[in-house]
Amino acid sequence: MLNAVNIAQYFLEKGEGSVTQLKLQKLVYYAQGFYLAKIGNPLFPEVIYAWDMGPVLVELRREYGAYGNRPIPTASILPLDFSIEKNTVRYLDNIWICFGRYTAIQLVKMTHREQPWIEAYQGKRSSAIISQETMKNYFSMRLNELEEVAASNSIFCEDSDILDLSDLEEVINCIENTEKSFDSQYSPEFIEFSKDIAEKVKAQMNQEASEDYLSKLAKYLASHTD
Repeated sequence: MLNAVNIAQYFLEKGEGSVTQLKLQKLVYYAQGFYLAKIGNPLFPEVIYAWDMGPVLVELRREYGAYGNRPIPTASILPLDFSIEKNTVRYLDNIWICFGRYTAIQLVKMTHREQPWIEAYQGKRSSAIISQETMKNYFSMRLNELEEVAASNSIFCEDSDILDLSDLEEVINCIENTEKSFDSQYSPEFIEFSKDIAEKVKAQMNQEASEDYLSKLAKYLASHTD
């Protein structure tokens, strides 16, 4: 059986020096959760804990904690000295496609809204173990979502609260990718999603956002919802 560090090494190679330890923790967590749902057995044997910043494996903290919040450099990644079956490689690639594009903080926000972390976390920090059974049950309900997103190369952006609303490029990129998940840019679901983003921008950024930002976003949204 592979171990958690093996899985982490695979994602670090995919990230080519762009992945922080916090982001890596969440990628490995999602790999375990969806694997439990898909296969019925764990991908690796290590325990996952519910800490303040989401799911954490102490083995990864031990291995990469020295880098703090900095991206783990490519030079520190050991050559893969273990074999991964082709099916598992494809599976891990799907996890990377779905979650690798998010920042560490966005992934933390995601995990804080999901049943496995919520159920385990009671302010216990290092003693709160996330149940594999809970992960299996929860991610079983999202398997289709994972496969559809990976197949279309779109993203889990239906929840606009994880966005950095100050970054116009990120907001528009999310809208464009989310559009691929719907039948049409004129579908009621997509229009509702776009309007939700617009309302959150107005509510959270009105005092700080430049007129240029709001004008560009409004123009973009109008072209996609009129």
